[in-house]
Amino acid sequence: MGVNASKPSGGLPPYNYGFNPYNQDDYYRPPSPERSSSYAASNPPDFDSLPERAAEKARALSNALNMASLSYSNPELAHYARKTLEQASSGQTTVEITNLDIGNIRTLVNTYNDRFSSLNLKYFSSQEDFLDELRDTDTSAWRAILKAAPNSRHHFAIDIRTHDDGQKTLIALEPSVAFRPIDDERFHSMPGYYSLHRGIQRQSDDDVKFAVIQTEAQKSTQDCVIFSLNFALNAYQKDSFFDDLHDNLKNNEPRLGTSATSYHSMTGLEYIEGKEILPAIFFKHSHSRAIINEVLDAQPDLSDRNVSTNRESPHETLSERVQAFRVHREDLSYSMSIEASRMRKIRKAIENAS
Repeated sequence: MGVNASKPSGGLPPYNYGFNPYNQDDYYRPPSPERSSSYAASNPPDFDSLPERAAEKARALSNALNMASLSYSNPELAHYARKTLEQASSGQTTVEITNLDIGNIRTLVNTYNDRFSSLNLKYFSSQEDFLDELRDTDTSAWRAILKAAPNSRHHFAIDIRTHDDGQKTLIALEPSVAFRPIDDERFHSMPGYYSLHRGIQRQSDDDVKFAVIQTEAQKSTQDCVIFSLNFALNAYQKDSFFDDLHDNLKNNEPRLGTSATSYHSMTGLEYIEGKEILPAIFFKHSHSRAIINEVLDAQPDLSDRNVSTNRESPHETLSERVQAFRVHREDLSYSMSIEASRMRKIRKAIENAS
């Protein structure tokens, strides 16, 4: 393993994304209409303990759910919305919510493809399906959300370009930490990247180039699916920035043409520290204030950058965002912004289905 690092980037996250196969009870099972129809008659969750902005997102989703007729037309989406509201009002994101994210991600993807005609976002539950699509499509720009490995719930986003000469470049966007040396002989490695890189090498030789940007925005053991959806949308929003990165990757520029810290795995795959180069919007939903501080230390010009994506909302910086969505749960203090993002995206899906 070669290491190309100009400075340390902090400790490893205190979690491990299930390398073990799912237990049978962990698989997502769509609810029956009878099970889904009881929400309006039952006591709705109480959102008063949430930060004001998060409570607004929760009430907006609850209102959309109560106004829609989803219990029979789309019981899976209705169940997803209810469980998300129950979870948000009571504690951290659970495995059940992650499984519901996975079970409904195609609906969310379709919603945003309907909203943005050139988004070209696709979901893949296996690397094999993704590699088949990569081989067969010549779309100039598209995005993917990919399940990392058969025995892992972890997901990440990929931004893809097909250049004029037919060469393709892929930039993966990792919500957490994909790869980082521990010492001279050991390293932390997230599942999926090694096998994907080898699959690309076997299938395309030098016709496809691949790099990874890791963000460390995610500090929980869940939430990767919604982070990945956000990252795909962010890459679309910042397409000019990513055009330059893809051109640099095509031209074999180290670190995607930046001065960021990077690492190389044994297969030659380069992992770049996103905190040093990515636009502020990628860290809008970061769990940790410490990560925001690292981003601003590396990119001081982002300190006043507006991360609000709603034209009607006031200007909001990263520091203001992480404070506005801060919660205290189970001896932990963190931003629940990503949970609010989940609620908003489900609401958009309900409105799209109505």
